[in-house]
Amino acid sequence: MENQLALDDQAIARDTLQRLLEAGISRHDALHAIGSVLAERIYDALKETPEVTDLYAPYQAALQGLTPEKWRHG
Repeated sequence: MENQLALDDQAIARDTLQRLLEAGISRHDALHAIGSVLAERIYDALKETPEVTDLYAPYQAALQGLTPEKWRHG
């Protein structure tokens, strides 16, 4: 997860981390929250049909919708 945050093209992950930190989530828990979204998308990608070509857009959308409440209860 730290590698992803360090990449130039991962502004959405950095923005999500910042938003979660500002909402009172510890950095440790925020990283777990973002990682849980990534793990879910990887799992979903493995189940999807070969015709699915854009795996990044659903990940971005999931990060944008990630809140402390969703992570704690989801």
